[in-house]
Amino acid sequence: MSNMTHRNLTGLMVALALMVTCATAAMAQSASTARIVHTVERGETLYGISHRYNVSPDSIAAYNPSVRNGLKAGQVIIIPGRSTAATPSASEDDGWRKANRPQDEPQPRDERQPAAETTKPVSEVRTDNTDTTPEDPTRQLDPDVNTSEAPLPPTEDTVHPLTIAIIQPFMLEGKATRQAQLTTDFYRGFLLAADTMQMLIPETRLLVYDTRNNTDRLRNYLAQETQLPGADIIIAPDNAEHLAILAEYGHEHGVPVLNNFVVRDSLYQTNPYLLSGNIPSIDMTSVAVEQLIEMCRRDNLTPVMLVSDRNSDKKAFADAASAALTSAGFTPLSISYSGALTADDLAVLPAGGQNYIFIPNSATHTEFNRFAHALAKYRSDNLGSTGVRVFGYPEWVTFKTDTKALLHDIEAYIYSRFNPDTESYNAADVLASFRHWYGCEQMDGLPSQALWGFDTGCFIFNNLANGYSFRPDTQMPASWNGVQSTFSLQRIGSGSGAVNNAMYIIGYMPGGMIDARVVE
Repeated sequence: MSNMTHRNLTGLMVALALMVTCATAAMAQSASTARIVHTVERGETLYGISHRYNVSPDSIAAYNPSVRNGLKAGQVIIIPGRSTAATPSASEDDGWRKANRPQDEPQPRDERQPAAETTKPVSEVRTDNTDTTPEDPTRQLDPDVNTSEAPLPPTEDTVHPLTIAIIQPFMLEGKATRQAQLTTDFYRGFLLAADTMQMLIPETRLLVYDTRNNTDRLRNYLAQETQLPGADIIIAPDNAEHLAILAEYGHEHGVPVLNNFVVRDSLYQTNPYLLSGNIPSIDMTSVAVEQLIEMCRRDNLTPVMLVSDRNSDKKAFADAASAALTSAGFTPLSISYSGALTADDLAVLPAGGQNYIFIPNSATHTEFNRFAHALAKYRSDNLGSTGVRVFGYPEWVTFKTDTKALLHDIEAYIYSRFNPDTESYNAADVLASFRHWYGCEQMDGLPSQALWGFDTGCFIFNNLANGYSFRPDTQMPASWNGVQSTFSLQRIGSGSGAVNNAMYIIGYMPGGMIDARVVE
């Protein structure tokens, strides 16, 4: 087996140590201890919460150090110990996106007490199969973990370990590409989720495979690995060919495969073991149009179609929206402009007494700048007499600096698969933990791969820990409203896999606030 370089170890050794740490901590929890998750409501105090659950304020603060600085509405905390209060509702559990993580770096493995033999956690990274011998089936990164030991038969007191396989192009040997760095961010975020949910998850076996974007390498893994057929779920890479291979493998061996990255893949329609973590484009467009119509009805908005003579990359959406609005009883107005939109172009609109929502036929950055400045001025000039909003596209969530400020100036509403607000309380807290554990910032980009991995991990751990399976012919997994992404899987028919049908309407409010609302 090839030796891993120091650079490679730097990227994953600390992360794997963290996984072992959180798994060990989870197993150390007494089986009789109640696990309660509480979402702080407006006006609640630490004393009031402690009284409700019959737990001292100091005990709550010990599990959640940040509460000593005050509580915030929407904050999620863990209530330790068995309580006399009723078990929290499913909505509280579904809303759990994070809890406070350890404040110190994980201790070296040889400074920790090993877990009991029957509940020893397993974390491993496979890097090569070409020179693997039967006596050494895995590359161990943790010297105290012996994966060659056969697990003991389950007893009433033995918790069946969770087995999660992450198959990604980590590129541990060779040049560290941007894709590999993003992949590592996803993986690190996943480990933060494991640490966050350590109060809930039992023993966890994490199997990590580096494909290096090599198809033969992937096939070798699938042919030789003996633990993969027993995995609870496989997280597939951003590679359509590899996804297809894993989908076939999952169907053959009865292992669910989660596709988070190949957005346009449709194998879930015929493969019951394939799970799509992204809402399909056609469904996203349909839901977006429905939300536009609802906004017009609720807020008495007059739709105005903005027609550019230069760019029309969103003509199909604009035409579908116009037709649907007409069918819903609205009479959309239309403004055509050449070059940049001007005040004269907008002068055709009746001033005062009407609120407008503009729907452009292009999502390009260039076209946005051609119409947004005029709309911002029109909104400012008519403030108090005429309302102005803009309904826009997923591409806009990547806008930065001055262009992003324009989104707020025109009160833009964007449909998107993810919530781009990395400055929200929950997102900022996760990213702060990312910096704390790994000593670096996440790779720049939207969506954030660190948050994507965190949300994916929370979704998976929450369901597996609570007895939900991702396999077909079982109850669908519980929905999860995460920091950046929401998972709400539904099967589309008999013999099909499951697909996420959740997305966001992102409101860029005047003053700089972002309002992200989940819709399905």
